[in-house]
Amino acid sequence: MSHDTAIYRENTMLFRILITLCCVMVFVFDKKFWKIEKDYIIFFTIVSCFLLMRGERKLWLSYAEYILLIFVTYRINKNLFCERFVKITMFFTIISLIFYTVGRLNPNLLINNIPMNNVEWSFYGRPYYLQGRLLYVVRKMELERNNSIFTEPGLFQMFLNTALFILLFMRESLQNIKNKKINIMAMVVIITVITTGSTTSYIALSMILFVFIINNRSLIRQQENKQGIKRTIRIITGFSVLTIIGIFIDYISNGESSILFKFFIRKIAEMFSDGTSGHARTSMISICMNIVSDYPILGAGEDYVSSALRILDDGANGGILIHSFASIGIMPVLAILFYYFKNLMKQYVPIMNALLIIALYLNTSLAQSRLLYPALLIVPIVYGDYCRYKNETIKSSLKLKG
Repeated sequence: MSHDTAIYRENTMLFRILITLCCVMVFVFDKKFWKIEKDYIIFFTIVSCFLLMRGERKLWLSYAEYILLIFVTYRINKNLFCERFVKITMFFTIISLIFYTVGRLNPNLLINNIPMNNVEWSFYGRPYYLQGRLLYVVRKMELERNNSIFTEPGLFQMFLNTALFILLFMRESLQNIKNKKINIMAMVVIITVITTGSTTSYIALSMILFVFIINNRSLIRQQENKQGIKRTIRIITGFSVLTIIGIFIDYISNGESSILFKFFIRKIAEMFSDGTSGHARTSMISICMNIVSDYPILGAGEDYVSSALRILDDGANGGILIHSFASIGIMPVLAILFYYFKNLMKQYVPIMNALLIIALYLNTSLAQSRLLYPALLIVPIVYGDYCRYKNETIKSSLKLKG
């Protein structure tokens, strides 16, 4: 819910109080949390120093919340964390597909029966209020895009692509889910990614499938269930090829109203056109890069950057990585990201998969408006532990065979 859902944005303070109370209760009543891990203390201290000392208290609160939330949730039960995350994602994915289908077939039925909430949004400068809270959120200006419970499709795609990464690259962490069901879940997630109409999500999906397919030999060698992973590779490869063929047939048949044109070609072309989401991001990156050149080490401060954006282009948004370089500096951001990605810098983590995770983050951070998101924190934190467990399991089995 804290991943910028409509209900969270509508009740931010209430959710932050609940999250804090839950975390405090875990620390107090669960003995294994009495000794807080040193990595978390270091990470939290670095973030606090760079932000609080600069007066960036709003940023500090959001970063601290996400770091604490993932840290505590993951350590409550590491063995079931991935499985629970995938199941929760699938629950909202299936519901979203139902509402999305209704919206495509009968838009008025969706708009007239979902209540308005208190979250104001804008569509290229035209304000309106979102509809829906717990099950689905409607942005009536973009009914052809699947939001699920989030305020925009770009946020939903992070959950989807994180779940897909776990389904494809970490299937042994899903011990209570059968291989056949994992394959079905992966295909449902791929279909749902397409319905988001998010260019960022398409790029992320392409990267995940590309690495999964070309890296299949090492994947097979790492998995205990070799037949299961071979079957998955064949299914995902075939499904991906059919999806690509379908997208190109749609483009040839429908031209400018096709998925490929509306959500990829047109968005690329709009990067330099005023009043578009693509231009808003390129403008943000351009303005912030100029500020970075003047204040490279410790940044110019969030107030300075915000004022510059209001004066030069009030519609600029996204590009949070470059924005963060400009506001708090290159060195502080790299220090924060080092602890974010440090679990990937281990010899037992496949380098191609580590680069994929970093690429997924960069792809999102150049489009979105926050440096850290809960769903984006999951894979870098969890995957290193998963690879370590796999490495120790393989060594143990070799010793037993020896």
